[in-house]
Amino acid sequence: MTVLSLRRVVREEDEAGTWVGLVPDGPIMLLAGAGAEVVDVLEEAGGQLARDRLVEAVLERFENAPPDAAREILRFVDELVEAGVLDAEGDDEAPADPTAAGEPSAAVQPSTVVEPSTAADAVTADETLVVGVAGEEVELVFTPGLEELAARARELWSHLLVDTDTDTGTGTGTGTDTDTDTGTGRGTDREADTVAGRSRRRYVPKARASGAARTPRGGDHADAAAPGPGSDAALRVLPTGPQGTYALSGDITRALIERLRGRRLLLHAAAVELPGTGVVLLVGPSGAGKSTAAETLARDGVYLTDELTILAPDDLGLSAYPKPVSHLDHGATTWAKRDHALPGLGLAPASRAEPPSHVVILEREATEATSPDGAAEAAEGGAGTVASTSTIERMPLHEAMGVLIGQSSSLWMVPDGLAALASLLERTGGALRARYQEAEDLRGLLAQAPAPASEGTTPIPVPDLIAAPGPGQWALAPFAQALAMDDGIQVLFEGRAVHAPALAGLVWEQLLDAGPSTIDEIVERIVVHLGPNPDSHQLVEASLGMLLSEGCVRRG
Repeated sequence: MTVLSLRRVVREEDEAGTWVGLVPDGPIMLLAGAGAEVVDVLEEAGGQLARDRLVEAVLERFENAPPDAAREILRFVDELVEAGVLDAEGDDEAPADPTAAGEPSAAVQPSTVVEPSTAADAVTADETLVVGVAGEEVELVFTPGLEELAARARELWSHLLVDTDTDTGTGTGTGTDTDTDTGTGRGTDREADTVAGRSRRRYVPKARASGAARTPRGGDHADAAAPGPGSDAALRVLPTGPQGTYALSGDITRALIERLRGRRLLLHAAAVELPGTGVVLLVGPSGAGKSTAAETLARDGVYLTDELTILAPDDLGLSAYPKPVSHLDHGATTWAKRDHALPGLGLAPASRAEPPSHVVILEREATEATSPDGAAEAAEGGAGTVASTSTIERMPLHEAMGVLIGQSSSLWMVPDGLAALASLLERTGGALRARYQEAEDLRGLLAQAPAPASEGTTPIPVPDLIAAPGPGQWALAPFAQALAMDDGIQVLFEGRAVHAPALAGLVWEQLLDAGPSTIDEIVERIVVHLGPNPDSHQLVEASLGMLLSEGCVRRG
């Protein structure tokens, strides 16, 4: 019996999957699908488990696993053992050569990059592509052994590649921008993470990464530490197969967010432009159906993005990010996502668009028809047909603000970002909540959208100094931005936001105006504002407790 033990690792989750770094010197690996489950199972088992039981436990986590799933999980486990992430002890026969069984199935992809072939070893130059979005550029450097992935990336991102024939020699693929012809070039090794105003990402196959000194990725998804002499510290490892391009898309998106944070409104939202309707934002967490909805609706219009919506804070103009569409393919729905080129989906991309005319919060309802045939049957009624359980309604401003803030990136860094977000909702007549089953339903729902609504907002200036409370006093906690609304106060902190409704909002405003105060002083001012109430002290005390629990106030 072979017993597998998980060595000391650090891990981090993002949309691409689970990043695992072996302490202290790497490697760092991107685990996705079954790969992430292997680490989860071992951690839940206390870090050690028999090999056969590990495979059984991973299989139990997936429905409708393909017949060769166990074999592919074993292949992945063998790669983790080879990389040093797992230790194997026991008397089982040595695992078969992972290459002997042929290419991995579509359902279970190994999460590290395969060893470079002999032909790849003969290549000495890097392959470089440059993606241009919203006036920013992301340089992608593929080291030897990743030629196939680079070629696929060139196909998927062809409409966003820029000409890289420059004096420094960056670039390999055919690239285009709005003002230049296509060109080709060869890249040179450079150690900076940002080159000539570009964000630089450098990728290596497993054989290169496993022996390199690595630094775990930071919590803000920034690059690893810049490499020292002879070090590959800034290198990244991508999975092989279809999920390699999906992981690459996630890395490009993170690079753009890093470049644009503090200067643009960045929303986790899809966007399409429809004739007679205008620009529609589709907002929701992962799994809400943004990519499918964008793909479906954009066949009748223009595709702008399925992942990251980039808006100018001043005029809400939209810079398109028409990345490859990412979604689960039928037959591998429980295992991995794939990226799909726009021409094959019948989608026309754009580079810019007018400010949004609709903001739609997606809430997808569970449906029994999950097969391709079921989805087709649901769509047979045509563009105007809506499932009987699908609805669309206007959302209250504070609720919509909460959703948008939760699906934004670094909003507190954007000057007056909270006010810009409120302006977006005012311009579009308030957010629409769409509860739907199939993406086809959204066409009809948009045609049935309720009349625009309007709620007033007023930006609240942030004091230069917020005094700390003395003994027996209450005071505001430092905050980044705030907005007065008809139904309370929206307070924005670094990385989070709080809605203080009704009386709690009024108490917060009183502390903002008067500074540190005792509860009796606060009650006295509230009574002057609202009139006497026999329960004034208890109500104010409850509001202060709510604000304290949310980190909006401090107590001396």
